[in-house]
Amino acid sequence: MKKLILVILPFWLIFYILIPPFQIPDEREHYSYVQSLANFHYPIMQADKKVKQISPQTRNLLTIFRAYEIAFNQKTVINKPFDKSKMVTNDQISVSLQAYHPPFYYLVAAVFYKLGKIFLSPTDLYFFTRLASLVFYLVFVLFGYRLLRFFFTEKISFYLSFVAALNPTILMIAIGINPEMAVIALSTVSLYFLVKILKKNRPRIKDWFFLILASSLSFYSKFSGIIIFPTIFFSLIFFLKKEFLVRLKSAIYYFLIQALITVPFFLNNYLHYHKLIVDNFSIVIKHTIPKVITKTMMASYIFFDFRKILLHISGILGWLDAPVFSEIQTLFAFLFVFFLALGIYYYFRTQKVQKNLLAPIWMYIVFTFLFLLTMSVNYKLNHWTAGLQGRYALVAMIPLIVFIFNGLRKFIRMNEEKIAYSLFILNFLYYFLIVCYVLIPRYYV
Repeated sequence: MKKLILVILPFWLIFYILIPPFQIPDEREHYSYVQSLANFHYPIMQADKKVKQISPQTRNLLTIFRAYEIAFNQKTVINKPFDKSKMVTNDQISVSLQAYHPPFYYLVAAVFYKLGKIFLSPTDLYFFTRLASLVFYLVFVLFGYRLLRFFFTEKISFYLSFVAALNPTILMIAIGINPEMAVIALSTVSLYFLVKILKKNRPRIKDWFFLILASSLSFYSKFSGIIIFPTIFFSLIFFLKKEFLVRLKSAIYYFLIQALITVPFFLNNYLHYHKLIVDNFSIVIKHTIPKVITKTMMASYIFFDFRKILLHISGILGWLDAPVFSEIQTLFAFLFVFFLALGIYYYFRTQKVQKNLLAPIWMYIVFTFLFLLTMSVNYKLNHWTAGLQGRYALVAMIPLIVFIFNGLRKFIRMNEEKIAYSLFILNFLYYFLIVCYVLIPRYYV
């Protein structure tokens, strides 16, 4: 695993250097959240975008944001000149616009912020705080590799871990201040301990403890971490190697523990916003799509949401303005769906023992899809223009790779290690395609 870390770190560093500051989605607001916690203040989301009272520290922070945006965006490609009208000003952005997120990731980032504040300038402090995402990125890579080892050989797992680690959307998140990397990492850790428990006749207490800890922290990193809860619950009922009553008790105990752990989050939401589940669209964004939505309109909105998910999880990101990507987006989406469908088909043809191990992985993909579908429908029913971001589906990156590789090795009649190595090389080349045609010419999300 040390070899894996040494291989991927230079690739992470290239993205870290080439993508300018504050280009990661909502990074200003995420950084403001971190700053609030570092100053021992839990932010509350405002009902209005305009904040009437902004602290001197935050004014200074936003000044730095603007300075960076001007410095870097002036160097954009010729046909994408810098638009001053899009520049963020002090009275346009709430310091707590992302305050609906649970606090765990921000607490970790706040530790980096407090440490860096001792010896770094405000600009260098931002870059140092970004390293919190690197910690979760490394956790994702290490436990992704361990999870893959339940199904594949050491060499195949190494190649597939590399494929996951070098997904451009994963790398984009891993270099910025964003809780997405934490929920991706901790969901992967949860799946690892779940499969480990299901594989053993007598699971250790330590494994149970880490399963509950990882799944709880996943939820407290971002609300999408809740996807792991039903996956664990139903996996314990159907696939634990115990009698039915023992399986049922284990699932109920897990449910009760997680319910108690999540109470503070929902209570905080209810006390401040009078809702159990909150996002910034329900508080800040006005109704901006037609009030009457036909079934056809709803279907088209949802279709475009999932089209974006397919492109993002395939690594296309939001860089479709770059000419090379406008030509290959359909190909990426088609290949992704085709190989995933193959993997699902061959799952139902595998032997029972292997199928039971793959079941929680498959279940997690299904619950991820249902979660995203619910989000999409909810946005449309509330008349919000906001669509799903493809990065939301990255919590299922390793499960998707498991199924896609299973489909490939059944469909392509050649040595399995050669197939994994081919994916490794293909991903390597695709990474440099991104660097040469997107990052160096300065196309951004």
